[in-house]
Amino acid sequence: MAAVVGDQFRSAQEQLQLVYERNTWSSDTVTDLNGRLLLKVKRPTFSATDVLITDPSSRPIVVIYHELKNFRTNWKVFREQSRDTPLLCTVRKSSRIQFSLSLDEVLGSSIEVSRGRGGAVVARAEAISLLSNTRYQISVAPGVDYVFVLSLILIVKEKEEARQTAPSSNLR
Repeated sequence: MAAVVGDQFRSAQEQLQLVYERNTWSSDTVTDLNGRLLLKVKRPTFSATDVLITDPSSRPIVVIYHELKNFRTNWKVFREQSRDTPLLCTVRKSSRIQFSLSLDEVLGSSIEVSRGRGGAVVARAEAISLLSNTRYQISVAPGVDYVFVLSLILIVKEKEEARQTAPSSNLR
């Protein structure tokens, strides 16, 4: 599978095991199983709605912009921290009658990313602590861009959180 964000974010030989941890008072972190910091995730605040993925020294890698357009929710992923950089992907919220097999949520504690509709699973995120849902173990297949996978997982989690906090309506 080709790199989306960059070749440096792919594991060439073996499945990559990562831990994504949500932190209430600071940036979220992504580490390997040995605890080595690989990425930071700056989540939306009251003044910002974008999600920024950075390297350990806080240099921007990708930004995820969340926008509401024509009553549809869209997420756009760009390199670095600007809409002037190349667009990597757009994720649109499906209508109530559309389904996607590429990003599946299973019982709210597991997320799978597959290659195309019904293709091989290339990544899986599983909740480590079901009570707090703040830690996820992410398994990424060899050759798959883990920053791109992380951006997709973050979009699914943002969608899930918006669903939980939004009042009941037909716009979900």
